[in-house]
Amino acid sequence: MQDVETAVGTLKMHMIMHAPTSGDDNAVYSLIRSDYPKDQFEDADDEYNTNVLDGAVNGAVNNVQGELVFDDKIKLNGYPGRSIKIKIAGGFIYINAYLVENIMYITQVICLTDNDNNPGIKRFMDAFNILKVKE
Repeated sequence: MQDVETAVGTLKMHMIMHAPTSGDDNAVYSLIRSDYPKDQFEDADDEYNTNVLDGAVNGAVNNVQGELVFDDKIKLNGYPGRSIKIKIAGGFIYINAYLVENIMYITQVICLTDNDNNPGIKRFMDAFNILKVKE
């Protein structure tokens, strides 16, 4: 876990990362969860959520000094998200980000240029799911 400075203040970022040692087409797989203050989402509408996701995309690209290859709006079980690809020196970063109320979930795969578009990227991204808990 680490603190990350964002446009909305300091957020706690929980990260799980795996770097395969050999026999894999990808360098890093990660799952990230960032909790935004609940009060900032009390009256959140689609436009507000889009702005939060825009900030996440811009932050990701700027943090790695990369070039945005694509940025697609997506949804998972009704929650808004973004699917992006960033070109970095020597490779690419694939990110799916989903905003679930005041929590952002991010799946990320980093691969070398020679391994771009390999099946492991889609397999990892598709393995993530958001389940609604019945109250």
